[in-house]
Amino acid sequence: MDKTIIVQCKRCAHLFEVDGDDLNVQQDGADERGMGLEVFYHGAIGAHCPQCRSPFEIEYEASEYPVGMPNYAEYHPTGVTIVKGVPLVDFSFHDEDYDYETVDKSESGLIVPERKLIVGHLNDGVAELILEIKKRHNLIHDIDPRQFEEIIAHVFKNNGFVVDLTKRSRDGGRDVIALRNDMGIPCKYIIECKKYAPQNKVGVGLVRSLFGVQMNEGANKAILATTSEFTAGAKKFAATKHTAEWFLDLKDYNHVMDWILKDQG
Repeated sequence: MDKTIIVQCKRCAHLFEVDGDDLNVQQDGADERGMGLEVFYHGAIGAHCPQCRSPFEIEYEASEYPVGMPNYAEYHPTGVTIVKGVPLVDFSFHDEDYDYETVDKSESGLIVPERKLIVGHLNDGVAELILEIKKRHNLIHDIDPRQFEEIIAHVFKNNGFVVDLTKRSRDGGRDVIALRNDMGIPCKYIIECKKYAPQNKVGVGLVRSLFGVQMNEGANKAILATTSEFTAGAKKFAATKHTAEWFLDLKDYNHVMDWILKDQG
């Protein structure tokens, strides 16, 4: 399959090619659904326009559902416009990553694959999962994206918020809505959760998109939480929007782990 992506620089309008293999697409979790697993993938590339040397980023997200059937694929470009993209980067599902082994199922409901941690429903699994992550911090990289959203919702609930964990969709923008009165003033948080591998940094495109959702919904505060880190461009954009009127905050792996370690369950 041709993996060439054709992009146009937003600064100088130069057209050039990007090799889809450079996106370094990797599996990034899975979620059990009615017809089996939905498997998620993420990749990213950062480089410079060959003509004007302006920096650009392209983030890529995709999923298979059911396994072996492409479900969706989307790009988040910054600094360039995608003229021709790859419908679905050539990836393959690795069954061995999901070789489930039940451990003490009668008491905990915890299912531990060789390299993935799969936990049951929000009501009976998240608190236990948080306890396990407190013991072994690296487990946070083995949960799937929905479980990460459930953890964040759980943490906010335990901090006095009324939380709404939104239904899974690929629209993006916010995964958790958290409401609380701060000193008698109603406050609405929207929180987007990105469960990325440590080496896949969150780019400015997703931060810019969250800020747009924040303005559209009139939320007081917006937070993007990730198991990874943020690019310099993402941090710079957030800093310019982090004002008294629009509170936009980025929480990386270290911040998220601090939330988890302080959670009282």
